[in-house]
Amino acid sequence: MKALILAAGKGTRLFPATKSTPKPLMPLAGKATLNYIIDEILKSGISNIGIVVSKDNYDQIFKFIKDNYSDIEINLIVQNKQLGVAHAVKISKEYIKNDDFILYLGDNLFENGIINLVKKFSKSKNNIISLKSVEDPRRFGVAEIDDKGILVRITEKPKVPKSNFAVTGIYAFKNIVFEFIDKISISERGEYEITDAIKLLIKFNNVESIINNGWWIDTGSHNDYLLANKFMIIESNNKNLSTNKDFFCYRNTKLIDSEIIKYSSIGKDVVIENSKIENCVILDQSKIKNYHLINCILSKNTTLINDNIHIKILENKII
Repeated sequence: MKALILAAGKGTRLFPATKSTPKPLMPLAGKATLNYIIDEILKSGISNIGIVVSKDNYDQIFKFIKDNYSDIEINLIVQNKQLGVAHAVKISKEYIKNDDFILYLGDNLFENGIINLVKKFSKSKNNIISLKSVEDPRRFGVAEIDDKGILVRITEKPKVPKSNFAVTGIYAFKNIVFEFIDKISISERGEYEITDAIKLLIKFNNVESIINNGWWIDTGSHNDYLLANKFMIIESNNKNLSTNKDFFCYRNTKLIDSEIIKYSSIGKDVVIENSKIENCVILDQSKIKNYHLINCILSKNTTLINDNIHIKILENKII
């Protein structure tokens, strides 16, 4: 069994931070988002991993892999045009070959990871999709399942959902899925949709479901990215009971008459003077003076110097 991570997205909702830091490498509690995904896959027992990247982020992700996972077999697959999830899978056929595989959308994080999905998939003859019960399923692809957990139907963002089960960002596919991907057409939004392939699978093969009872976050938006950072800090504290901080910062962070609170993460070589940082992610080599930042994301090498006598407040900004 192999794993395929999709990490070619541009991260436009996190601009300008993602101009210098590819979305898969955006930090959460001191680790790249991609770190958490790869580590979860390795914990599940899968050690053969492919990552679909863009030509723009190839070099940085290649370096990241070399620096962090040099002893693991990780293959980078370049998607020259981002034409949807099914397209990304299709161009990975040479890597997947005849194996079955886990598909993991690289801007998603899960409290329970993929271990239960992999266990179920290894014993099943069917494809499996991961579902999550949500309060407002109208924003998602919505799955209808029968009393045995078999997928009956998927509807994209229905106005009147027939269930509260949202399709999440991890799937387990038998190799036959490539046959169905070859049969789908490009959608109205200009992409090859993986849900279209799954709809064909439903007609000819059983597609099982697995319900994720932990939290699930798509890290691609401002608020959800900060929420994911909060969860990663909490999870890190739970694993290491000797640390009881509600923030993360590197030891070389310089704090001068400043306060960091409420699940903020501070990158390397950051200088913060006479400031308060609240629920923010500050990337490496940034300098901040005389600011109160609330729910903000600061790109690498950002300089915020306020020479006014009064502290300046910035809230809900990506800089």
